[in-house]
Amino acid sequence: MLALLLATAAAPFAIASAHAEIFPGSTVQVGPWRVQAHTRGRSPSFESCTLMRTQSEGFSVFMHLRTGGSRDLAAEAPAWGLTPGEYYPASLTVGSNAFTFNGIAVNARVLSFNTAPEFFTALRSGLQLGLSANQRHFNISLDGIEAATARQEQCVKEYAGRTLPPSPAATPTTQARSPTVPLNSLAVLVHPNPVYPQSSRLAGEQGEVVIDATVDADGLPSVIALQRSSGYPALDNAAIEAVKGARFKPYMVNGKPQPIVLRMPISFRLQ
Repeated sequence: MLALLLATAAAPFAIASAHAEIFPGSTVQVGPWRVQAHTRGRSPSFESCTLMRTQSEGFSVFMHLRTGGSRDLAAEAPAWGLTPGEYYPASLTVGSNAFTFNGIAVNARVLSFNTAPEFFTALRSGLQLGLSANQRHFNISLDGIEAATARQEQCVKEYAGRTLPPSPAATPTTQARSPTVPLNSLAVLVHPNPVYPQSSRLAGEQGEVVIDATVDADGLPSVIALQRSSGYPALDNAAIEAVKGARFKPYMVNGKPQPIVLRMPISFRLQ
């Protein structure tokens, strides 16, 4: 068993990024995990890519990765009852590994931590992440963490150095969930053009990736979700990047453009 005492968070991400914005088009769902690129607080500059998952009792974990490779962790529980600004000792377990943290309460439901690299290298599919703090204990499954982490690393490479474009005039959001339809239900102006990763070719990796992409009223993919993995993170990332470059004719309802979710299979086959 690995026991590790970690330092108190000096400048927790959640506090510094209380007013951070999400880069448009950066949201990708990888199984149960969501990956998003964020700005640096009120600044339009890129800060980090966040990997998050929510499970029972509304318990959520947030793992942040920055350009230089530094990572940190935050967790949220609606019933935590924390005192903002106070420090709380917390125990985390990942399989047989045990970690001890001091976390700072960002608000009544969020604790933010600085962590050591050993914590993140212990995360594996098939394990549970357990967290105990303020007399409450929560568990969350780590299934799918490898593919999600690979996407998070790709996200940082893609958004590092970027700044947020000026926001267009706000438009009302659609409350109803958009229907999911096959690719041939919408006119494709620019088809996804996946690039077969050379590393995957050399390793003999092949398979099919199924992507669900929310196409907005302008015909642009706004949210991309990995509906079914190929089993290879490099192929999954290549499919996601291909869908980002696709363009579609807007889906019309009663003469008005509406968001629609397209299900797109993308195959990688070695000849």
